[in-house]
Amino acid sequence: MDEDVLDYQLRQLVKEAQLHPPKSRERRKALNRLIKKIQDSGKITRLPTWKDFPNFQDIYDEALGKTWMKICENIQTYNPQHPVMAWVNQIMNSRFFEILRQARRQQAIFCLDELYSLEVGFDNSAKGQLSRVRKELQEKEISQTHENSENRLVREFIKDDPERILQNTYIVNDINANLQRILLMRLDA
Repeated sequence: MDEDVLDYQLRQLVKEAQLHPPKSRERRKALNRLIKKIQDSGKITRLPTWKDFPNFQDIYDEALGKTWMKICENIQTYNPQHPVMAWVNQIMNSRFFEILRQARRQQAIFCLDELYSLEVGFDNSAKGQLSRVRKELQEKEISQTHENSENRLVREFIKDDPERILQNTYIVNDINANLQRILLMRLDA
């Protein structure tokens, strides 16, 4: 389906949902039609750079569920200056990285818990070192997780370029020197 046609249809469904009072049956029906249309479009981000992450599908599915909830709860906040799918994918990216951060934090805590269980036979000096290592690992994990997720989010946004602004911005009318390519090369440097 042509993206302009899809966006027009999605905008109509958003407008229809916005016309009805919150929690009304009519709004729920319109929201159901909107979500069904989005699902059928196949345009929701798949986050391919994360597909090899442990439990990716579980994290993705949870993020998708939270995305649908966020859309239903905040349909009034949709800004018609942007395509509906850009708005949806922005919500999806945000929810995905929120859940990913939680999953990584839990994974780090589990690994640290294994260290705690080994601590029983250590002398006081070793326990002190283990405590310092634990603290450093926690701080490093939080810092790296935040930095990596932000970098990946920026890269995903640049690659997706939902409104094709980056792809259509050229330097001296050279289509090979569009802003999207330049930004991706800069991120790789």
